[in-house]
Amino acid sequence: RLFVVAGAGIAGVTCAETLARLCPYDSITIISESELLKGVCNVKKLSKTLEEFSVVETPLSSVSFTSPNIQIVRGRITSISHADHTLYYSSVGSDQEQQQQQIKYDYLCLCTGARPNVVIRDSPHVLGIRDTETVEHLRRRLVNARRVVIVGNGGIALELVHEIAHCEVIWAIKDDHIGNAFFDTQAAEFLLPELYVATHQPSAEESSSSVPPSSSPTTPSKSSPSSRSPRTLPSTLRRRRSTR
Repeated sequence: RLFVVAGAGIAGVTCAETLARLCPYDSITIISESELLKGVCNVKKLSKTLEEFSVVETPLSSVSFTSPNIQIVRGRITSISHADHTLYYSSVGSDQEQQQQQIKYDYLCLCTGARPNVVIRDSPHVLGIRDTETVEHLRRRLVNARRVVIVGNGGIALELVHEIAHCEVIWAIKDDHIGNAFFDTQAAEFLLPELYVATHQPSAEESSSSVPPSSSPTTPSKSSPSSRSPRTLPSTLRRRRSTR
């Protein structure tokens, strides 16, 4: 049998390696438009729904699989004929870029990734996080940022809210509590005050300012997270219900 895997990202590499393990005598071909192949290592299972791993990027010229039945073809997919079980592509990175080529398959695995549901497209101030390239783009844009709005309540949004600490963060979600795909309501209410404190540590200038002993601080202290109702989001962690 002939397996063709479209895409050389984490999903495509994992798919090819899994097929090679389950079908060691079948031919597996990865079609990649990029010159880099992405894989994972140091996988740690933290909970039932949460894993930690490192993303490794390797040039195609340096890739070596343990399974001999995996091969890589660099090309840009132009069309797919389902009736003929044929995939057409044009080579990239060579003199044959305009030449149309084809490859037959018995099974086709589409691992080309997903597109983020960007609220406003074609805006220089709205970024969608999809892969390591878009994360690097965001990192460069954050250098001089003073305020960041994060739209979404998934795993990427949770990590961004936790990691961005040098500027104001406004977190807009449509759900009743944060991280609804990972936490129940009670867990979210427990974590929210700690998240607020962790991302709003007072600066040296703020710490040196005098505060009357009788007045209560605006930011809840870590030792008394109950000073603020966990169901009331602070001004910089606002919950916006979707109008759709």
